[in-house]
Amino acid sequence: MNKKLYFLSIHVPQRLENEILRLKREIKDRFQSEKALRLPGHVTLVRPTWIKEQLEGPLVAQVAAFLKDQHPFSIELEDFGAFTPRTIYVKVTPNEHLTRIKHQLDQVVDQAIGAKEEGNLENKNFVPHISIANRDLTPEHFQEAWREFQKRRFKGSFQVREVHLLRHNRKRWEVLQVFPLCQV
Repeated sequence: MNKKLYFLSIHVPQRLENEILRLKREIKDRFQSEKALRLPGHVTLVRPTWIKEQLEGPLVAQVAAFLKDQHPFSIELEDFGAFTPRTIYVKVTPNEHLTRIKHQLDQVVDQAIGAKEEGNLENKNFVPHISIANRDLTPEHFQEAWREFQKRRFKGSFQVREVHLLRHNRKRWEVLQVFPLCQV
């Protein structure tokens, strides 16, 4: 069976993407970490998951059916956080609507792909964020960068009006589908 890697995310609007991109480039130039540049600024809703290709259609249909009834909501961004020893991110302020939609999407995806109930147990501790450095940030560079970023300030907000489904093509992530939220 042929499987591909998929994930669901909320992409930041262009005005904030420019700021996020500036931060990612700064991290690359000063701390030699560039993996975060491979994706636009986003909040992951359903982590990358291997799915059989023949389940792509049901996945798209079930996610679309769920999201068409979800109303737009706001996301607030404030300052920086870290997952020691390799990730620095822009913090997303805790948001009940975001957490609820994330957990419901986990269930929709599990149902669409026939995953067992315990399939997304590690997603129970949801820490929404926008990575600006990850995976290729060495522990030494992490310490140096984190000393600085934990003191810096960042503030932003945006309205979530759509969710993106991305698929990996063995070289990079591509947007497969954009699902609009209810526009009533």
